[in-house]
Amino acid sequence: MKVKSFISSFFTFSLGILISRGISFFLIPIYINEIDVEAFGLLDLITQTNKLLILIGSLEVIQGVTRFYYDKKDNQKEIVSSAFLFGVFSHVLISLILVYNAEDLAYFFLGDKKYFESIFILAALSFFAFINSFSSSMLIVKREGKKFSVSSIIYALFSAFFSIYFVRIANLGLNGVLLGLLGGYLISSILNLYFVKDIITLKFSSKELIKMFSFSLPLLAASISEYFNMYADRLIISKLMPLNDLGVYALAFKLALIGMIFYGIFKTTLIPYIFENYQKKYFKDDMVKIQSQYFYFTLFIVFFSSIFSEDVISLISDERYILAANFVPLFILSFSFSYGIIFFPGFSIAKKTKWITIISICSCSLNIALNFCLIPIIGIYGAVLGSIISNGMMLLSYIIFSKKFYSINYNSKTFKDFFITLGFLIVFFLFLKEIKDPILIMVYKLFFLFSYTIYIYSRQKKEILYLFNRLSKK
Repeated sequence: MKVKSFISSFFTFSLGILISRGISFFLIPIYINEIDVEAFGLLDLITQTNKLLILIGSLEVIQGVTRFYYDKKDNQKEIVSSAFLFGVFSHVLISLILVYNAEDLAYFFLGDKKYFESIFILAALSFFAFINSFSSSMLIVKREGKKFSVSSIIYALFSAFFSIYFVRIANLGLNGVLLGLLGGYLISSILNLYFVKDIITLKFSSKELIKMFSFSLPLLAASISEYFNMYADRLIISKLMPLNDLGVYALAFKLALIGMIFYGIFKTTLIPYIFENYQKKYFKDDMVKIQSQYFYFTLFIVFFSSIFSEDVISLISDERYILAANFVPLFILSFSFSYGIIFFPGFSIAKKTKWITIISICSCSLNIALNFCLIPIIGIYGAVLGSIISNGMMLLSYIIFSKKFYSINYNSKTFKDFFITLGFLIVFFLFLKEIKDPILIMVYKLFFLFSYTIYIYSRQKKEILYLFNRLSKK
């Protein structure tokens, strides 16, 4: 499977993800108008907690499935089914624990026992979120891009429908949003299970499960560290700053997710591609081309968000959230560092997962330390800065150490363009500072965006034409 197959998968998976995230994006103004800034911050805290529960409950066994699924075709059902049954059992236990300790957990995580009903909803949400996550991952492993896209769109449509009903009609506020998400996960889970019914059975193999755990358990600490590296700042902000600040921070993060969506698509399509092709002769050359597109996409979206974030926030919210515009491009830059490690797969290929664990724990520890040091001094700016520094150090560690196990020589010219982009932004903001007319400001923004787009195209013309030729020969 050469890069042509990767490109095909990339665009197939992209369709569903982009449409589903687009639907979710248009719900943001509804949330902002119907719930206050504090509740918006708590919503973000609860949804990120849900992601942690999926990690803990499955013990990252999904990564074990991804790693061993391609080795032998005769035991694929045993591998998938064993992992799924284990995950279902563990998430039932987690849901029971959440329900039994709802008031105490509401007080500790959300600051008040009155939110115990939100913990009840989280108990059901985490269970169906796991079902949806696992079955979606199996669609990715099987390269069922069309089914994955259908499932993603169905989830977005139903979660939007239920959220609008429970929030605007039933007036349930924060809990209404959570019930909307639960409804979406429930419908999507049923559909996904139908799509993967050929590989999920009641056939359980402790031998296959232990083999998967031998690969995934060392990664669990790494995944939890990566989670806290990205999301611990919410909890720290909620303890050190007013919850209104958490709401502003949450909106900036959600807008930056537009960039993270593309990084997620890269990861979704690239990881199976790596494990299936790393021994092929053409693999390294293809990785160089893919990494080049990733890097220039990052430069473009950082440039775009730096210019237009304030306009977008003014369009979908009010002055309470305007400060969020400052953080969107910084979040995107941080995401690009975090996801950039997929281009240095030496640790995973050589099964040296302890390196991943050590680097992830160090990065997480650095981020948490920086958050505690910087947030009291410069507020939520400190949280974003801590993420950029820690994720940058994690990426640098992968670049330096993973090549010992599997080396890919990437083009160094892309790094020069980072500083050119930075120069573009400095000139732009210095120039714009003296202009007061909003129409003229927008004209200059569009002019700078057009100029930078032409520059990017000139740098990547050969690679872009190469990719289009690949697609045209499909």
